[in-house]
Amino acid sequence: MNLDELKETWNKETIKETPEVSLSEQKELKSPLALIRKNMRKELRRNVIMFTLLVLWAVLGIEDNKKLTYIISLIFVTSLVVIYYFWRFYKFHKEFKNKNYSTFQSLLELNYHLKYFTNLYISYYISCTPILLCEIIILLNSDEKTIYRLSIEIIILMLSSLLLLFLGGKWNFNRYYGKHISKITQLLKEIKHPYEIE
Repeated sequence: MNLDELKETWNKETIKETPEVSLSEQKELKSPLALIRKNMRKELRRNVIMFTLLVLWAVLGIEDNKKLTYIISLIFVTSLVVIYYFWRFYKFHKEFKNKNYSTFQSLLELNYHLKYFTNLYISYYISCTPILLCEIIILLNSDEKTIYRLSIEIIILMLSSLLLLFLGGKWNFNRYYGKHISKITQLLKEIKHPYEIE
């Protein structure tokens, strides 16, 4: 097909209206988004309080200077990871704060970004896991313990910490974000349109 035929085909094609989303559906959509934003702010406050308490605990509770240096360094690295991810969450929040969701295409775009947010949140928990494991090893390491006993304690605590982090992260995500994201996805499925929503 040459360029002239393509132009001719393009001009012959009639463009139908962009599918509109009703005002009630837009309001129904804004409510879960507002709750997601509110929960993101709550989680940021909780993390600031948690890191403050962790630093206080480390300074007041750990007497060995070497362990204290390692723990404070790991807390600092963890706070950098948290700052990075919350910056990404903030950008997500800012991008969709005043967006108009009047067309189905914009709702599909929102659905895509919510899936991205979900994956970003999962990677946030995964990135904190090695740091947590290093802190456990540092805290358990002492000269009085045998290698056998120390390795058993580390393995048990690592496995239980990983399980706790996985279950806690999954529960936290579902409680604060997952149910609202599923409401938005359900609303998209209810809107009649030829595109299929996963």
